[in-house]
Amino acid sequence: MDHEVKPGNKRLFLLAHSMGGAIASIYLEKYGDDFSAAVFSAPMHQPDLAPIPHWACWLLKLGAGQTYVWGYGPYLSREFNSDRELTGSRVRYEILKRRELDRHPQAQLGGPSLAWAYEACKAANRSIRDAGRIKVEVLLFQAGADRIVKNRGQRRFCERMNASRYQSCILREIHGARHELLIEQDTYRDLVLGEMISFFRQRHTSKVQD
Repeated sequence: MDHEVKPGNKRLFLLAHSMGGAIASIYLEKYGDDFSAAVFSAPMHQPDLAPIPHWACWLLKLGAGQTYVWGYGPYLSREFNSDRELTGSRVRYEILKRRELDRHPQAQLGGPSLAWAYEACKAANRSIRDAGRIKVEVLLFQAGADRIVKNRGQRRFCERMNASRYQSCILREIHGARHELLIEQDTYRDLVLGEMISFFRQRHTSKVQD
């Protein structure tokens, strides 16, 4: 940020998805003046690690660091299954699988390890705890049919932001959409992209006028 991004850029806008949303939340809580506005797509403010309840996440520290969370395992290449995927778009699923994952094995990820799950829980809890420190406006897109993160955590995050003096979190639920909003079916994806671009454009224009 200090050496590559900030120099030469007067205004910066942040887009973050899933785990990146938790990371971006913590970043904004620490460095609140770096960005003019942010959009979060299905941010991981509370990971869904079923069958492990959220309150038991701290017990994961007792497990073996690289052991998979119960019920999960290594990456498996499989055909599209509308009942199991993170997107309802068969076309975009096939593009991701065949053009990227099948060609680049280093990008193939299996289920979460116990160590990752523990760190994810810590980061998610921290992002909610300190949400009131975020100064910039945040537009948060919530996937209504998400099975990767729990929407309750996103609601708590926005509540904490809006309870502060900045009151700057907009929660937008996309009913029926799955976790991967940016590669979802056009019905959901076009809505997210349209509102996101409009949100950034309005904030950019207002900053220019100021």
